[in-house]
Amino acid sequence: MEMTANQHDLSREQLIHLIQEKDKFIADQQDKIQHQEQKIRDQEQQQLSLFDEAIPPTDPEKLLEAEESIQVSAHSRIKKPGRKPLPAHFPRIQKIYDLEDHEKVCHCGCQLTCIGADTYEQADIIPAKIYVIEHLKKKYACKACEETLKTATMPVQPIPRSIAGPGGESALIFLALAYACGSLNPLSY
Repeated sequence: MEMTANQHDLSREQLIHLIQEKDKFIADQQDKIQHQEQKIRDQEQQQLSLFDEAIPPTDPEKLLEAEESIQVSAHSRIKKPGRKPLPAHFPRIQKIYDLEDHEKVCHCGCQLTCIGADTYEQADIIPAKIYVIEHLKKKYACKACEETLKTATMPVQPIPRSIAGPGGESALIFLALAYACGSLNPLSY
């Protein structure tokens, strides 16, 4: 700020008043900056949350809604937030992943027993058809030592933890590219 000849002649009260006005202006500008920074952080968080398909909600209100108490005849449990199951009316194809025979033997020498399976559902599309693929990964445990637990692995998915299968993902990419190139009118479907 440049000092003019008239400002040299200002009284002490006038200088104090000018300084106070300048300080107020600076404080107002800092408040505006903080407000804008918070607005940007909120927008970034909103945009990032669009891609958090597999992550449970972090918003306290949503967590409280998801953790409502469910009464069962003998006890109560907390409902955990997560995905809703895929519609039951979709046809299902089961793909079973099992351990190799040599993997079904415990380190103590006993045969492992199948104790269940982890089920993972994925939506997939055959052109003009939607169906659900149920991936069953068999689990084995040793009845003798009760120490060993093994689960079969499944092939790597194109998009990990996504409910969309490879056919659905490729159909979506195809439609997006066709629309972007102008060869597809989305209103015609």
